[in-house]
Amino acid sequence: NANKLEKELSQVRKDLEERKATIESWEGFAKDLGQKLQLTTSSSSAPPEVSTVMRHLQRKIKACKTAEAANASLQNQMETAQQQIASLEKETRSTRTALQRAERNKSEAESKLATATQQADFVRSQESIWRREADSLRSVIKTYDDVAPSRQRGNAELNGAQ
Repeated sequence: NANKLEKELSQVRKDLEERKATIESWEGFAKDLGQKLQLTTSSSSAPPEVSTVMRHLQRKIKACKTAEAANASLQNQMETAQQQIASLEKETRSTRTALQRAERNKSEAESKLATATQQADFVRSQESIWRREADSLRSVIKTYDDVAPSRQRGNAELNGAQ
């Protein structure tokens, strides 16, 4: 878009310079003609040839002014486009920085997740070991509880027999 505006501005400037040169030569011609005929720019008493030349000159002057206005408009558009480009480039840099920061945060979070998963797996394996140990201890206690009353009876019988 900016290149298109620059090309268009360059073309308008070229056209403007050409028209200015043409108008300057016509103005010089009109001035010389006016001095020779002692006429102003549009006199009703001027010969038709002079009036034709003067109308042509007026059209060229108007075209030059139109080209100058177009040049100014394109210049403003180009400046606006350049400001927008600068703003977008700044926004792009900012977005790129934010994206890099987000990617770093993501990799840190993934690393923390992996560590937490390892720790959770370790705790689960420890829990499994503890459950087996607890079950073994319960079995030992149950066995002891089952053996203890019969031992007490056996001891009581032994004590009673004495």
